[in-house]
Amino acid sequence: MASSAITGPVLADNKRAPSGTAAAPSFAFNASTGTGVYLVSSDVLGLSTAGVQRVVVDASGNVGIGATTNSAKLTIKNPSATGEQQIVNIQSAASTDAIAKVTFNQTTDVLNIANFTNTGALVFGTGGSGTERARIDASGNLLVGTTSSSAGAATVKMHIAGSEFGLGISVPTTGSQQNIRFVNGTTAVGSVVTNATNTTYNTNSDYRLKEDIKPMVAALSKVAALKPCIYKWKIDGSEGEGFIAHELAEVCPSAVSGKKDAVNEDGSIAPQGIDPSKLVGLLTAAIQELSAKNDALEARLAALEGK
Repeated sequence: MASSAITGPVLADNKRAPSGTAAAPSFAFNASTGTGVYLVSSDVLGLSTAGVQRVVVDASGNVGIGATTNSAKLTIKNPSATGEQQIVNIQSAASTDAIAKVTFNQTTDVLNIANFTNTGALVFGTGGSGTERARIDASGNLLVGTTSSSAGAATVKMHIAGSEFGLGISVPTTGSQQNIRFVNGTTAVGSVVTNATNTTYNTNSDYRLKEDIKPMVAALSKVAALKPCIYKWKIDGSEGEGFIAHELAEVCPSAVSGKKDAVNEDGSIAPQGIDPSKLVGLLTAAIQELSAKNDALEARLAALEGK
C-alpha cells in the first residue's frame, strides 16, 4: 500500500530523526521543503516557514514567537527594527475584523492596545471576571471608576469617581514636594505643594510677570458694596454663608468664574463659581484705608485734648 512521502531527512536509525535546520527542517512537506519542525539545540524545538525560524519552544515549555530566546512563558518579538508591528489581533467568529488588537511601534517604543467592542473605548478590567475599572473613551478622555466623561454635566478630560477618595496623591518624601503643577499652554500658572504638615495652593504672583503696578485705592467703598449673605443649599438644605456669584462679580470680577444664568447643552445649570482668595487684596487695602482714617481721627482727638 502506498504511503505519503516525507521530504527532508529520513529517520537515520528507524527511531530518531536528525536535527535539521530552519531552511531544511527534519520534518517538512512536499510542496514546501523549508516549512516544518526541527531541533534548534538540545531540548529546544523550532518551527519554520519559508526557511526562517518562526516559533521556538525551549526545555521549560516557554514559547517564543519571532524570538530566538525567551525567558517568559510567551515571548513575542517584533520582527522589524523600525515602524509599527501588530502583535495580537483578536477577531469574532462573525467577522475577520479585529475586535481588539495590540500593536507595538519599535521606533517610538509605544505599545498600543485597542478595543473595538465598546464604541471605540479601551477598557481596563481587573479580577477574575475582568470587572471594568478604567477606560479611555473614543474622545481620549480617561475615566476611572465611571463610564461617562460627564462630571456635573460638564465634559472633562479625566473623570475619577470613587466611594472614598476620588484622587489620592502620595509623594516619597516628607520635605517640600510639588504634587500638582498647572500649565496653561507652555506656561506654569500654579501648583499644589506639600510638606510633612501642610498643603500650599499657589498661583503665579512673581513681580517679573507684572507691569503697571499701582496701589489699590477706594477699597473701602468697594467693600461697602459687597453683599455678604447667609443661605441654604437646595440639594440638602444645609446652611452656608458668603456671596452670590453674579453680585460679587459686580464688585470684584476677578473672584468670579462663569456667566450668570449660563446652561449646559443638555439644559442643566452651568454654575458660576467664586475664589474667595481673590478678595484678600481688596480686604487688606480696605483695612489699611480704615486704619489710616482711624490714625487721622486719633491724631485730631489728641490735638483737641491738648488744647
